[in-house]
Amino acid sequence: MRRAYLQTLKALKALGLPRLASEGPLEYLERVSLPLPGLREPLEGLTRLYLPARYGGRTGEEEAERAEALLGDILRLCSSPASKGPFRAGSS
Repeated sequence: MRRAYLQTLKALKALGLPRLASEGPLEYLERVSLPLPGLREPLEGLTRLYLPARYGGRTGEEEAERAEALLGDILRLCSSPASKGPFRAGSS
């Protein structure tokens, strides 16, 4: 679960959309969804799975499998021509 979220952060950073130190996961979701609206659904799904794993410490196998599937969707969308920047951190 956490690995999938961290891989997502890495992919979005490579697109010029790093998570800012002042942003929580939900704030980051909102900011990234503005320039990349196609990412909203899979990123929201992954974020909703990540939050209890990160802050509650527990996840099940089903949630982990869903997180991996969402990661695959996110990585495909990040590599599509429509996702290519330029994006600047902090811009909306």
